[in-house]
Amino acid sequence: MKKYLIALAAAGLCAASFAQPMRPPPPPGPHMERPHARPHHRKHKVWVPAHRDHRGRWVRGHYVWR
Repeated sequence: MKKYLIALAAAGLCAASFAQPMRPPPPPGPHMERPHARPHHRKHKVWVPAHRDHRGRWVRGHYVWR
């Protein structure tokens, strides 16, 4: 019986040592915690398939810098 109590106490101590404090809740307001934006990558040419432009004209497929 004594061994069981020692094992139970050891398990409780182990669990208590791994416990972490909770993170405080975010402050009220419209802002949020967001990671910083990465710097924009270099532009490169992208193939745009054939489509109709905003005036309804047919545009052949072409490359654009994006």
